[in-house]
Amino acid sequence: MVALDGDPGRAIIEQAERGGNDLIVMGSPRPTGPIGSLVLGSVSTYVLQHSPLAVLVVHQPPAADEG
Repeated sequence: MVALDGDPGRAIIEQAERGGNDLIVMGSPRPTGPIGSLVLGSVSTYVLQHSPLAVLVVHQPPAADEG
């Protein structure tokens, strides 16, 4: 695990470009409402667009009372 300062998306990409990694795994906030479930967060979107590595975005499952 690495702790980085600065803009989150850029910091993740800079770390990925340094080498030594095979995959970026990111969490994404639980979507709210029908529109929210169609979009990713801004950091996830930035990393997906700029990453030299494969990216896995993990969504939090809905709460038991939501599904």
